[in-house]
Amino acid sequence: MSINICRKLLTSTSPRRFFRIVDQYDRGLRFTLGKLHRKELTPGIWFFVPFVQSICIVDTRTKVWLLSQQSMITRDSVKIGIDAIVQSKVISSTDYITNLAPDRQHAITKRSEAELREIISSYTLNEVLEKKDQINSKLSENMRDRIKDWGIHVDSIKINNIVFDDSVVRAMAAKAEAERLAEAKIISAEADVKVSSLFNKASKEMDNENAMTLRQMELINRVATEKNNTIILFPTSALDSLVKQCSVQQAK
Repeated sequence: MSINICRKLLTSTSPRRFFRIVDQYDRGLRFTLGKLHRKELTPGIWFFVPFVQSICIVDTRTKVWLLSQQSMITRDSVKIGIDAIVQSKVISSTDYITNLAPDRQHAITKRSEAELREIISSYTLNEVLEKKDQINSKLSENMRDRIKDWGIHVDSIKINNIVFDDSVVRAMAAKAEAERLAEAKIISAEADVKVSSLFNKASKEMDNENAMTLRQMELINRVATEKNNTIILFPTSALDSLVKQCSVQQAK
């Protein structure tokens, strides 16, 4: 009875259903009554018995996809959003099919997101901005170790965008402005030191009065750049006589 049923099924099945084509970029596995044949199906045409055997095809081409933006906390408690680009490919069709659930893309994505969140939490905000290449390399290596039993090789995982909260952006802008002001003051102080050194050299070749006059003219030139200032000049001799008179009156 069972032989007749099998014979009817085979005779009623189209001949095309006994063959399966494996493309150049694919690899396949054949199961007989649920048992895996260890031999991997390479590109070509393969025979199988319907209802008794089944063939699973795996695409071995490199795939690239975007990890959606994830909210993360850095080591210095700064909240940022990061998305990343993952590049991977299947290197073992047997491990890929037998060790990973059917929703394979979802499993790899969630594992990558968890690994990225764990690594970012060990860096400060400045380190995340300055050491992106180091983070990318560490993330890729960790993912290779985590999913090596899945038959997948992670070529690279790279941080794509970093998004900050408005408060973080304002704080970073204030810090950058403070650093620019500090740098400008340092440059101005260094220039004053050089100018003073030049005036000292000039005073050795001229008397002190002429050196002071040069210094006064330099200061006047600097102040004159501001158009809203009024400059009143007093002769040095007049100031000296005024100082002497004040000293005499205090002595009395």
